[in-house]
Amino acid sequence: MTDAAIRAFCAQQREWLDLELQSSEEEVKDPNATEEGRSHVLHQLETSDVSVGLYGRTVVRLIALTSESTEVLLPSHRFTTGDEVEIRSKAEKDHPSGVVSEVSETYISIALFPSRKNKDDDNDNEQLSPPLSLFPKSSIEVHRKLIAALDELEKQGTNHSIAGKVVQALFEVQDDKTSIQAPSSLQPFNTKLDHSQLEAIAFAHTPHCPISLIHG
Repeated sequence: MTDAAIRAFCAQQREWLDLELQSSEEEVKDPNATEEGRSHVLHQLETSDVSVGLYGRTVVRLIALTSESTEVLLPSHRFTTGDEVEIRSKAEKDHPSGVVSEVSETYISIALFPSRKNKDDDNDNEQLSPPLSLFPKSSIEVHRKLIAALDELEKQGTNHSIAGKVVQALFEVQDDKTSIQAPSSLQPFNTKLDHSQLEAIAFAHTPHCPISLIHG
């Protein structure tokens, strides 16, 4: 039953990914859309901070290029955490790429790929000469990686050496038990939690929910 559920999930995801790729390609080819008008590209950016992140990766923070002393809101865009992107500058031939690690209303942080991690911070900042533009990496590349992940899931399933137990927990048919009750012995360390936070803790401790995904 679990194997059938995995196959059905993979088939549905492949269909949706193909539709998403087709939609992205049609949008890029739209003759009525100017490059500046597309919400999947951000222009007129500058670097506000360069730091070292997880695994020693260089992390750059991009903000809107402005003459004001404070950060301003970024234009509307589609970039989200986990997106592969490329930073382009008209003044430089090198176009560093990386992964979006943080997004806020006023800035986007990019964890650069290892090809640049050996450069010191000052050199990084010097090479990212404004104005900068942020572009998504090829949709085809991302599509291929996601399809490869689905192929691996379908091939390995619950027998995966590392994620097998997680896959089994995600795809096993569970009884429909919607009531969430915290164990009577549950005493949160923080006594100032609100109702939704207490409910999240209770959900994580519910026996019939082996995996809990909590956002916030």
